[in-house]
Amino acid sequence: MVNESRHYRIDDMKTHDLKLEGGTAVITGAASGIGLELAKQANFLNMNLVLADIDEDGLQKTLDQLTVDTNKILLIKTDVSSESDIARLCNKTYESFGTVELLC
Repeated sequence: MVNESRHYRIDDMKTHDLKLEGGTAVITGAASGIGLELAKQANFLNMNLVLADIDEDGLQKTLDQLTVDTNKILLIKTDVSSESDIARLCNKTYESFGTVELLC
């Protein structure tokens, strides 16, 4: 049996069904790898971006790769193993944007 898988991009999906466009994405690990790629895709969907990572320099490098209105993005140094950091991430997100449609 051959396992045929297809790789999907967010822009391949019916985003009107997901209701992501114009919403808010909170992305942990946004300084590199999968988190960076998710940030790019969420930006493509014109989402508000809350980018979190323990690596502040990496977050700045991610920002440098995006074309985004500064009113639509937060960079928050976050250690996801820290309860207080997660609480701060949540509070800043809801204070700034009011909702979260995508959390990863």
